Amino acid sequence: MSGDFDNSRPDDNPYEPSSDPSLAGMDKSIQLPEGQKRGMVGQTTVLGVLMIIQGIVNALAGVAIAGYAWFMPQVFQQMRADMAKQPAGGPPPPQLPENFELYLMIGGGILAAVMLLIGLLLVYSGLGVIRLQQRGLAIGSLCMGMLTILTCYCFPTSLALGIYGLILLLNQPVMLAFELRRQGYPVRRIQQAFMALP
Repeated sequence: MSGDFDNSRPDDNPYEPSSDPSLAGMDKSIQLPEGQKRGMVGQTTVLGVLMIIQGIVNALAGVAIAGYAWFMPQVFQQMRADMAKQPAGGPPPPQLPENFELYLMIGGGILAAVMLLIGLLLVYSGLGVIRLQQRGLAIGSLCMGMLTILTCYCFPTSLALGIYGLILLLNQPVMLAFELRRQGYPVRRIQQAFMALP
């Protein structure tokens, strides 16, 4: 019976630390440069959550604009029909531009698509920021959020979030944290390493 256990080798133990050199760095504590500051690394999760919320608001605005673009042309068509029925001799009814309904539908559709795209990008890149990934996409989506000035609906919050997000994502410690994540270190380990700094 004991002979069955004598054939086991030390490298068969699943609880032994891995000897794979590619994983060796993951078993060690993260070595940060001398004099490294904590910076704004602790706020990356906050930024990610705010980006997700802003993205959802932008997407909802896009849906509302799409509904407006579909509904309002019918209202204007009804107005044209009502004006045509007015008796002669009264004041001339206000004239709408030719093909106004079509232009309204096309313009509203384009604006709705832009808002939806920005919203989805913000949600996706916000999830990436929480995981300390896709920093470039996050910067791009925050800049695209400035396009919401076309609606005046989400622009104030998009502007504030864009300024805050760019300051945070261009912060040197945050850039280093994203680089460490790219090298394969877990998010929690990275945050703990930075939180231990003064």
